[in-house]
Amino acid sequence: MLALAEQLEVPCLIDFIGRYDDAERIARDLPGVTILVAHLGKYRCDSDALIDRFISLAEQYKNLHLDISGVTLPWTIGEAVRRVGPERVVFGIDGPHPYPTQEEFAKAEIAKVMALGLTDAELSHIMH
Repeated sequence: MLALAEQLEVPCLIDFIGRYDDAERIARDLPGVTILVAHLGKYRCDSDALIDRFISLAEQYKNLHLDISGVTLPWTIGEAVRRVGPERVVFGIDGPHPYPTQEEFAKAEIAKVMALGLTDAELSHIMH
């Protein structure tokens, strides 16, 4: 599937559920595939060390991009922007979320990013 994605130039969103070794293997073996690492590596991760490993992988492999949905340690988003650049950090929301509502969840995710003090240019890259 990933080889076909490479051929068609289609990015792939993958939730690695914390398995950075799988992310590294795919990034290394398929450098032509754009991989969006969901949730900075693991949904609602409370380990900044694990998130740091995924950011480090993205520094090493230019085909890795970092999705920031479901990130509970907001400062790690700023760290990702600083280390890999806003062009490779992607805003998203995970869902659907019945509680709070999807709209409330989306607003909270946006507020989290806006509170980081990023520049307008950085925000433009991340949010678009």
